[in-house]
Amino acid sequence: MKTLTRRLCKLEDQFGIGSGKPQLLVVLCRSGQGLALGSDRCIQVLRECGSLRAGPIGVVNLGNIPQGLNAEQTEKFLRENGASLRVTQD
Repeated sequence: MKTLTRRLCKLEDQFGIGSGKPQLLVVLCRSGQGLALGSDRCIQVLRECGSLRAGPIGVVNLGNIPQGLNAEQTEKFLRENGASLRVTQD
């Protein structure tokens, strides 16, 4: 079993998906767009609802969030439509 575990760890490290490795997340947004939630909170909501994959690299387009939403509406939009904001689809 140790051999299998070591081999899996090596493969995870090789593909950059090993535990403890930070994800490179590219966040796109419109210049001058003011969101009711900060981008950090938007990413947190997307992670909470499972819309962000745990791969080594991710791209999220926050520019597709409709303008004029308040914080509650923005969070609801993210939870309902979070997968559509991912640029890299599986």
